[in-house]
Amino acid sequence: MKFTQSLMMSVSLLAAGFAAPAAAQMLDPAKPEDAVQISKRLQCGVSEDKPAVYHWSGNIYGRSPGQPDKLLFKGEGMNIRRCVEVTDPKQGKGWRLVSREVMLMLDPVTGEVLREWTNPYTGQKVEVMHIHNDPVNGRPNFPIGSDGKPYKISSLRESGPWVFMPFEAPLFYTNPLQGEYQKYVGGTYHAMEIFDFAALKSELYNSKTPTAYPMVSWIRISQWAP
Repeated sequence: MKFTQSLMMSVSLLAAGFAAPAAAQMLDPAKPEDAVQISKRLQCGVSEDKPAVYHWSGNIYGRSPGQPDKLLFKGEGMNIRRCVEVTDPKQGKGWRLVSREVMLMLDPVTGEVLREWTNPYTGQKVEVMHIHNDPVNGRPNFPIGSDGKPYKISSLRESGPWVFMPFEAPLFYTNPLQGEYQKYVGGTYHAMEIFDFAALKSELYNSKTPTAYPMVSWIRISQWAP
């Protein structure tokens, strides 16, 4: 029997350093160079030397056909990241995300970090393997893409003082932990991550403000790890 699990969390960015802004110099998301900087500010702030921290907490549910969803764990995690500067003679000046992260599975009642856990579907007692992902890196972002097209944040929309940027990350890849013949037995790992970013326009677009403080909600729907 296959199960899926979903993770619904509220995440906030805590970044080092904040100073009162000088005269505002507002970035324009319609300009490729500015759009690249807006996306960098959303992920890391301004400085490539100071790490930014994302922290999240939420619930982890199990889903099985014909049964109501079960609350399995509370989740508590942290991602530490930097957006390092990269340049390309044709694509211009951009950035690349480098990060690593940890997520702990907590008892849904006591909030304690779990070492062992009884699977409510099978009754089997198992060791809990917490999530340690290192590295979690992204591809470079440039004002001009490898296809020659200008960079654009296609999902960006503005509403009053707020900026919203949702996006989805469909995942479908060979699971290296499940043997060499997965493509013959349908064992490809299948998941979806859904992000909804929100930030104040006055912080995110103002290039004189060192750090923006966005909010993000994150949902992951996936097979059981690994």
